[in-house]
Amino acid sequence: MTDVNDIGDFEGRPLSQVLLDVERRYFCWALNKAEGNKAEAARIAGMAYQTFTRKLNLLGLRVTYHAE
Repeated sequence: MTDVNDIGDFEGRPLSQVLLDVERRYFCWALNKAEGNKAEAARIAGMAYQTFTRKLNLLGLRVTYHAE
């Protein structure tokens, strides 16, 4: 169970903004879990690849690659 104090500061923020922030965090979590692989992240999120990539663009998220 999540502690109410751990959810973040919502005061003064419209629900639409809070939901966008939650979506961004979820998509970043899925991408991190999939090590940047968008197809795998879409599978983790339980959605079609096309839907996942469209939503990434709508949220303004970009996947960057770093050479090791």
